[in-house]
Amino acid sequence: MTLLQRMILSLAAVLFVGVVTTPLFSWGWIGATVAIILRFGSAAGAIYWLHKFVETEHGHFRAVLQDLNRHLQDGEWGLMLKSERPNDSFGHLANELNAVVEATSEELTKQLERNRRLEQDQTLFQSILATMIEGVVVLDSQSRVLYFNRTARRMLDCSTRNVEGRPLWEVVRASGLQEAVDYVFESGHDFRKEVDLKRSKNVVEATAARLPLQPEPGVVIVLHDVTELRRLERMRREFVSNVSHELKTPLTSIQAYADTLLEGGLEDEEHCRLFVSRIIEQSDRLQMLIQDMLRLARIESQSEAFQMVPVVVGELLDECVDARLALARSREIELFVRSGGPRVEVLADPTGLQTIIENLVSNALNHTPEGGRIELRWSVDEDYVVIEVEDTGSGIPAEHQERIFERFYRVDRARSRGMGGTGLGLAIVKHLTIVFGGDVEVDSQVGRGSLFRVRLPLVESSIQPARPEEKSA
Repeated sequence: MTLLQRMILSLAAVLFVGVVTTPLFSWGWIGATVAIILRFGSAAGAIYWLHKFVETEHGHFRAVLQDLNRHLQDGEWGLMLKSERPNDSFGHLANELNAVVEATSEELTKQLERNRRLEQDQTLFQSILATMIEGVVVLDSQSRVLYFNRTARRMLDCSTRNVEGRPLWEVVRASGLQEAVDYVFESGHDFRKEVDLKRSKNVVEATAARLPLQPEPGVVIVLHDVTELRRLERMRREFVSNVSHELKTPLTSIQAYADTLLEGGLEDEEHCRLFVSRIIEQSDRLQMLIQDMLRLARIESQSEAFQMVPVVVGELLDECVDARLALARSREIELFVRSGGPRVEVLADPTGLQTIIENLVSNALNHTPEGGRIELRWSVDEDYVVIEVEDTGSGIPAEHQERIFERFYRVDRARSRGMGGTGLGLAIVKHLTIVFGGDVEVDSQVGRGSLFRVRLPLVESSIQPARPEEKSA
């Protein structure tokens, strides 16, 4: 029985009692008292009956709601409420709540799935941007930073942690970058510009494009570090210029001597022999230059086959010194090998390693004055053998030391060319050392000489004790 039905029944009962007891009022005060008691009793009984019903149903409904709350807190969206009396008013309410909860559960499940996918997409998007080799910067309509990935921080030398919400000009000290952003905002077209970063001395290519954000569009900037590319382009231009000059010098001399002979020099036997010897000399120089260029090209392209075998370092240094003792004595230069360490072997190509040592010694002889000294030595440093060639020559200025291993790079072009070098010796040394799995470095001071240090992999089983000995010019 529903609450409405109970209320109607109670009201009818009270009215019935009132009608029935109305004649009692005509019996005097006793009848009136009985009538009032009966009416009051019937009303009180009806009220008590309704109160017990409401109290019982309220307790039942509260229990249902507590059960609902417990299930919701546990994340059980697809629950069904159960009523002990499904046909009464609260049972119908429970059924309606079940329908609402079911619909809400389906919508919440869909929303949770959408949120999960959005979080996955956002995580994937941030991971991709964070690991890109290009720098990415996103700005809003007021040129304030919305996103700044790690590569952009490294390229732009930005050490500030919290950059979001700050103006670009405050975060990055690069006027060229701000110019690109301003152009995109004004024109609406993409813009590409190379920006020189004075602090890091890097060159960055910035591509700025309009980004359709809401409510106002922003700008996305993609940064490419082209420092190495520009350096290689500069080296290529210098190489073309240098090789053209190096080839032009002997060819010009050959042409000049040949023209002189054709214009009458053939009749002068003494000068004829001189001119022919000069032509042969320049031809030899030209041939040596071309051979060094071809050899360097083969080394760089790995097309030259190398036979990697254990090579005894001390014996190879002794052979190199023996081959140049006469030249060193003629220039009054002391040339010797200082040993005393263990007998060791390195894994290298014998001819290639000999080329490395010969080029370093020849370079030292060319730059060491009379009365100078050139010392060759070796030592073991963990898994490497360190070969050192030290001279007391003119030395190399600090600003040139990083570039002396470039092709055709000369500290003093006129003096180096006069000594007959091709300008490729140290470049060949560097590339051969790299092919053998080692490295080369220089330590030099102007007026005190230079020390070239070559590190090559050690054949550990070859280490044998040796007595100190010295071979000198």
